[in-house]
Amino acid sequence: MGLFDILKNAASINNKGIELSKQGKYEEAIQYYEKALKLDPKLVEAWFNKALALKNLENYKESLYCFDRAIEIDPKFIRAWSYKGEILGIMGKYGETIICFDKALELQPEQPAKVDILTAKSFWLGLTGQYEEALETVNQAIEIYPKFAPAWINKGWLLIKLEKYQEAEESFNKGLELDHDAISTIVNNGFILSKLEKNEEALECFNKALKLDSCNIVALSNKCVTLSNLQKFDESLECYEKYLELDPFNFQMIYSMGKIYEKLGRYDEAINCYDMSYASFEKGLCLNKAKRYGEALETYNLILKSPHPNTEIILYQKGITLQNLENHKEALKCFENVLKIDPECEKAKKLAEETKEILDKNNEVLDGTDFNQNGKIEEKINNEIETPPKELEYIKVDVVDVPEEELNEVDKAEKKPKVSRLTKFQLKMINKSLDMDPLHAGTWYEKGVVLIEIGECDEALQCFETALALKPGHEKALKAKQEILNYNKN
Repeated sequence: MGLFDILKNAASINNKGIELSKQGKYEEAIQYYEKALKLDPKLVEAWFNKALALKNLENYKESLYCFDRAIEIDPKFIRAWSYKGEILGIMGKYGETIICFDKALELQPEQPAKVDILTAKSFWLGLTGQYEEALETVNQAIEIYPKFAPAWINKGWLLIKLEKYQEAEESFNKGLELDHDAISTIVNNGFILSKLEKNEEALECFNKALKLDSCNIVALSNKCVTLSNLQKFDESLECYEKYLELDPFNFQMIYSMGKIYEKLGRYDEAINCYDMSYASFEKGLCLNKAKRYGEALETYNLILKSPHPNTEIILYQKGITLQNLENHKEALKCFENVLKIDPECEKAKKLAEETKEILDKNNEVLDGTDFNQNGKIEEKINNEIETPPKELEYIKVDVVDVPEEELNEVDKAEKKPKVSRLTKFQLKMINKSLDMDPLHAGTWYEKGVVLIEIGECDEALQCFETALALKPGHEKALKAKQEILNYNKN
């Protein structure tokens, strides 16, 4: 077989791979691309097609390698540069992403063909928080081709980030006018309506999107929130359950579901959700509301064993829990420790003074009867709870005079807290998720969070380092890593 026949055969095999890719049979298609490349290692189309198939299989590392090979063979391969930019973005390498799109724009001589590239570039600029530059970029795309619906949709998203909600609504409406069945346009239109507190209209948008695609998780998640905003809690819970059937590892959604259960007074179900979403602080608050004070104390002690933000809030709530357990002496120590961290905390001052009066009056730890009648400590659980931050980040605060016997109260036999069956299940779910996508920086960060909670700081540190290797700009992982290092030094 001559050289011409070999090259012709390689091209034919590549075309068979394309047909399989169109059918979604990416694994089989890759086999054909590899056969073609064995015959002609410089067949740039085969490298490009293999890269696309690997991208569809979410094998981003190998996909990037194949795009690089295609570019090495043909440095002016515009589509390869664009897709390489997208892959780098998915891997969290935003700086390199923008470089790739700029290279594609430099190579593209035709103005109409630049519209896709400009729109994609604006999207990734937006993800890095460069909203003004992103808006300028997407406006260039619209100027070239005003009828490109995705550009209008992306512009609407950027205007949301810039809090220009009225202009955003106009952009989404324009996108919908150009493409009536664009689900993303409908969902984004609903999002902006909810931001404008037009919840009924927003709900209509999300329902319309779900009629077109019943499994659209973006529409589902927004519908859950909107129903909750409308105080339609039972419908909202049904929506959350549907969402979690599709995305069972979304801990933020599980947490939000817990908040609704808590509003409805269904504390056991709320506590289960907080367990599943690693929301230990909220679990402690909910256990107090359910009058399960011993378990609440156990939860706060576990939190205090590891570096954690808002330590003063944890101690404050622990103090209230100890009051409910009629242990006023230890409760006073908690309030005093709060004041050492935050001397201006008026609530802690008030409770410390009230507790001192009780102890002075009786010269011993009282049974708490009078205090509960006069001070109404239990009401403080519902009325004086500090609002925790939506997402906790690891900031070490030195706490003094926390009795060692209290810290070991949960598990006197071991230095590290026991790993509950539920926590083991959580780790199992995360590890399963990592098996499916080992390059997801966010999942490595979540694993580190769980490991910190059970006292495995060294393993947690490795997880945060992995997250940073995959996504160097991951601020939470960087902060968590630094706080663990600082904690270990002390």
